[in-house]
Amino acid sequence: MLRTIALSLTLMLTPIAALANPDIAAPVIERIESQGYTVEEVRRSWLGRLIITARNKDSQREIVLNRKTGEVLRDTAFPTPRQDTIGTPSAPRDALNDALGSGIGAADGGLLE
Repeated sequence: MLRTIALSLTLMLTPIAALANPDIAAPVIERIESQGYTVEEVRRSWLGRLIITARNKDSQREIVLNRKTGEVLRDTAFPTPRQDTIGTPSAPRDALNDALGSGIGAADGGLLE
């Protein structure tokens, strides 16, 4: 009876031991920081993967790790917009209206007016 209880506890606690390795992302975080990135967030996805979000002056980076092995599943860098272009339209309003031509709202001056 005692043997059955011990075996049951061992089987129940084994998956917890596999998940209890919080340092699996530490080597990746150190490498990212040595490349000039600042780690903003480390979180777990709904699939249980570790997602590290980091940023430097030019780009935002997202690294996805296997939480058990530490294998890098994806490492993607996205360019960050320059501060002087945030909140400004990519094309003047008149150019957009000209490009739209006689689309919806053309009778009253175009879509964006």
